[in-house]
Amino acid sequence: MKILDTTIRDGSYAIDFKFSCKDVQNLVEKAEKIGIEYIEIGHGQGLNASSPEHGIALQSDEEYMKAARKVAGKAKLGFFVFLVLHEWKILSWQRKTEWILYGSA
Repeated sequence: MKILDTTIRDGSYAIDFKFSCKDVQNLVEKAEKIGIEYIEIGHGQGLNASSPEHGIALQSDEEYMKAARKVAGKAKLGFFVFLVLHEWKILSWQRKTEWILYGSA
């Protein structure tokens, strides 16, 4: 059985999206230590969701990605993406590549 831990992403609702990068690193390290292979991180409503309308995250998506990747070891990181098609199309290829590299390495 494979488990996808959503503590960081889904749990961010409980603290108004205010996980710090250090919090993310601690949770990723602990999840990996107990054998969790897949870990979802980021704003509760997905990439690019930090806003007054959806709740302002303490850190940026990039900061969360980089912090998690530093400690993830073999764990695979995932990011919730809930973008309408036209928003995805207007992201530059560089930005799309950053999401993919940080999120799926």
